Amino acid sequence: METGVRSNPDPSFRTQRWSALDGKVPVDERIAGTSGVPQEPNPEPPTPVELWARRILVSLYVVICIILGAALVILPWMPWWTENNLLFHYPALRGFAANPFVRGAFSGLGLLDIWLGIWEAVQYKETAS
Repeated sequence: METGVRSNPDPSFRTQRWSALDGKVPVDERIAGTSGVPQEPNPEPPTPVELWARRILVSLYVVICIILGAALVILPWMPWWTENNLLFHYPALRGFAANPFVRGAFSGLGLLDIWLGIWEAVQYKETAS
């Protein structure tokens, strides 16, 4: 009668398995730290076209983030924010947009957007990935 639990004939198997977690006895390659995912030995370096395309995309991303962020920081505090034709037709939305918390939330999103643009510019590295 089989219960579904397999017993290992090697009595030291349990001890080896748990000591392998401590880094003392590697049982096999899977436990020792290799992921089993094949990796390319030497990836090809990017071509000049790919390199320039990556540079241009990062530059555009940084510029768009900074411009959009600056607009989101400044615009909520201008009179135009609540005094426009769209909000004249919706008084409840106008009151919501005039709330200082909402204005501050939009300005905070603008600061976050500026920070993301600057962070991307600082973190950019020309690697082969």
